[in-house]
Amino acid sequence: MYFRQFTLVLLLTALCALALPVAADGEKPVGDQPPTTVEQAYLGLSKGPLRSAQLTDLPADLVMRSGDIQIDLAQIAAETNAIEDPPQIREQLQNSAFFVLEILATPALLLKEARAAGMDTADQYDATVIEAYLKSLVDEVEVTAEEARAFFGANADMFGNATYEQVQADLIAYLRREKQEASVATHINSLSERIPVEVNAAWLQQIAPAALDTVVDRARRSGKPALVDFGAGGCSACDLMTPILEEIRADYGTQCDVLFVSVSEEPVLSARYGIVSIPVQILFDKDGKEFFRHTGFIPKEQLVAKLSELGIR
Repeated sequence: MYFRQFTLVLLLTALCALALPVAADGEKPVGDQPPTTVEQAYLGLSKGPLRSAQLTDLPADLVMRSGDIQIDLAQIAAETNAIEDPPQIREQLQNSAFFVLEILATPALLLKEARAAGMDTADQYDATVIEAYLKSLVDEVEVTAEEARAFFGANADMFGNATYEQVQADLIAYLRREKQEASVATHINSLSERIPVEVNAAWLQQIAPAALDTVVDRARRSGKPALVDFGAGGCSACDLMTPILEEIRADYGTQCDVLFVSVSEEPVLSARYGIVSIPVQILFDKDGKEFFRHTGFIPKEQLVAKLSELGIR
């Protein structure tokens, strides 16, 4: 089952774990050095292009700067207020100002890269330039017959009684799209590693507590592992996960937080965590770093095996 989100670029955001440990309060990294990036200062606040943005002193009304790209408080407010329906999205965005910043910053940074690559022409819309640029990054991505056959063998149940020869062409096309999307996502997630980006440190300190005051962020910042299942009622695979989550909660609830997030009730939170299809299970370690992610139904024994890798038995 799929659900639409309001920003195509962020749908492609990579689903990667953050690498640096942080103190329990999430406001500074372990060690003597003060935080210098968004990732170091607020673990998990960004899963996208601004994770490596530098925290700096900027004018009070300026929230981000990257060369000639500037995003201010008025733009954040305008983007938030532009969302009229459903009303809960605007309410959630008001508490997720950094997410709104990433919505605004991503296409601007991609356009900057596209122009640097010589892909801009005067008669093209910005979105067209960005689309062409991203396409150029993945045109040469290919899937071999060996890769497709290996996938078929590992997921035979997906194909019913069909033979590999019957599904080969469609399967290779599907796997190629998957590879392309992953490649684009990785590229987007590393934007602030390639392009110098500054974020207003004082502004971020002010808005981060509200952004991190969610059921998922509280769980992964609790000091123990957390298993989060994103899904929705009426999704058959999601419904199959319900009793499995209840059993895991009963067996391991004292060692690990286990929770369900409805993507229809929490669209912004779901988008922030890069949820495109459902169900998705994410396991965080005790430091709040993403340890494992899976899309679709997953048997209980596989989840238990992942929990055991974190010492939960």
